[in-house]
Amino acid sequence: MPPNAGGGASSSRRRTGIVAACVGGALLVLFGVIGYLGSRDDSKGSDAGSATSGTSGGQNSAGSSTGGSKASSAPKPAVFKNINLTDGYYLKFSDDPLVPQKTGVDDVYYQCDMFNDCTFGSYHSRLALLDQGTRGSLDACKQETRYLPSYVAAERFSKGRQLCVTTEGGTVALLTFRGQAPATSDSHYLTLDASVWRDAVPATDEF
Repeated sequence: MPPNAGGGASSSRRRTGIVAACVGGALLVLFGVIGYLGSRDDSKGSDAGSATSGTSGGQNSAGSSTGGSKASSAPKPAVFKNINLTDGYYLKFSDDPLVPQKTGVDDVYYQCDMFNDCTFGSYHSRLALLDQGTRGSLDACKQETRYLPSYVAAERFSKGRQLCVTTEGGTVALLTFRGQAPATSDSHYLTLDASVWRDAVPATDEF
């Protein structure tokens, strides 16, 4: 065997070990970089998802708030002006337009006798006369509990006086009296405005 054969093999093994160590180290560094980049991508995705979820939640909250505001707003009435309610006629608040009728079941009626004594009343509704100067509204009508008999003398209705009517079907009407027929008129009638809230209170059959 040549004198240098053992030394050459040992040197070759050392170079092979160094190369293997370098390659192993490079692989470790490469895997570390790949792992770091992957973790950054996952973090960005998670942050984006959280932001989207937060935005969506905010929109839902805003929607709920808007819905709550709409639900709490007061209903608007159907308004009818300058209705001439003639002796022997009645009004039915489910009618639209609201015009006097001669036959049928009334919510309120106007009637005069042979002595020209006229009454305003109802067979199927509850009446409450608001105090002079009171500003009528749905809430005012709901809160007023000084109920009248089934009819009242029409002479009590001075201009601007307001009467609340609550029907068995759950309608609330605010009537504002504008005047009565002049003495020279050939017919007896009341002129009034009506604000009508349909389905404003629960229906009942206790009137």
